[in-house]
Amino acid sequence: SDYFELLGDKRDVTIDLDALKKNYHQYQSQHHPDLHPEVSASTSSSSTRTADQLKDATAYAASAYSVLKDPFQRCRYLRLLLEADSRAVMAGDKALLPTGKDYYQLAVAHDASEAQKDNTGK
Repeated sequence: SDYFELLGDKRDVTIDLDALKKNYHQYQSQHHPDLHPEVSASTSSSSTRTADQLKDATAYAASAYSVLKDPFQRCRYLRLLLEADSRAVMAGDKALLPTGKDYYQLAVAHDASEAQKDNTGK
């Protein structure tokens, strides 16, 4: 899921920051490994989620919250999200749609390439 879906908001440049914060804290309280002592660090078949999976989920949510609460990062993320969706639709392949983690990495890579172009004058 993308960051907007994860934290329960619509894909838009303007979002309700109070609702975003509430959804983020709610997600963290549901998935934080310290709040789930019954979850073991092992991958035993008796447990549906491991502590590592919960840590990954909370780290992903923290990244989503960090991006969405900042207007500049939110706009950049949304732009890349929409561009990736358009490419996948034009190619007719929904498998091309990247996950939310991929979008932020794309944004960072895009900014680095733009900065390199500016420095080289190309």
